[in-house]
Amino acid sequence: MNSNIALGWSIAALAILGLIVFIRSRNKNRDKKILAPLLSFARENNSEISYFDTWDKTLIGLGDKENNSLFFIRNIPEREIREKINLSEVSECRMLKTERKVKYGKETVIVTDRIVLAFSFYKHKPEVCLEFYNSDYDELTLCDELQLALKWTGMIKSIANTNREWKDNETGKNNESIFLKQVFKSKIAKNKKEKRPFEKEFSF
Repeated sequence: MNSNIALGWSIAALAILGLIVFIRSRNKNRDKKILAPLLSFARENNSEISYFDTWDKTLIGLGDKENNSLFFIRNIPEREIREKINLSEVSECRMLKTERKVKYGKETVIVTDRIVLAFSFYKHKPEVCLEFYNSDYDELTLCDELQLALKWTGMIKSIANTNREWKDNETGKNNESIFLKQVFKSKIAKNKKEKRPFEKEFSF
C-alpha cells in the first residue's frame, strides 16, 4: 500500500516537473520569436542585444558594445518604425507625456494620450522621439508603458552622463596636454635664445 502511494507521488512529481519544463521551453521559444526582429536589427549593425524590454507591439534593447547603441522597433497601423540611436551622441533624454481631462458625469478623469522618449544630440542633430504609447492605436488603458518609459529614461540618462564625464575627462586631458606643450615650447624658445641645448628634451 505504502509503495503504491510512493509510486503515485513519484508519477505526480514527474508530471509536474515535465509540465514546468514544457512551459519554460514554450515561453523561451515564444520570447525568441518575439525578439527575433530586434536581434536581427542589432546584428545588421554589428551588435548584439544585452538588455531589452518588450510590450504590445514594441521592442527596445541596448547593444552589448559598451552599451552605446539603442535599438527600437515599434509596429503601428500600416508601418513599422525602426530607430538606432548612438548613445554617445545623446546630450539629453526626456520623457514627455501628453494628457487631457475628460469628464465622465460628475467626475473628471485624466487620460494619457501619448508617451515618448525625446532625445537631444550634440552637434545640432535633429531631435528624435521614440513613442512608447499612443491612445490612437494602443489599448486605451495603460499597462506598463509609463513605468517602462521612466525606467528607460533613467537608464539612458545614466549612460549619457557617463559618456559626458568621459568626454569631459578626455577634453581636460587634451587641454592639459596642449597647455604643457605650449609651456615646453616656450621654454625651448627661451633656451634657444639663451643658446642652451634643451630642445631635444622637450621635443614633441
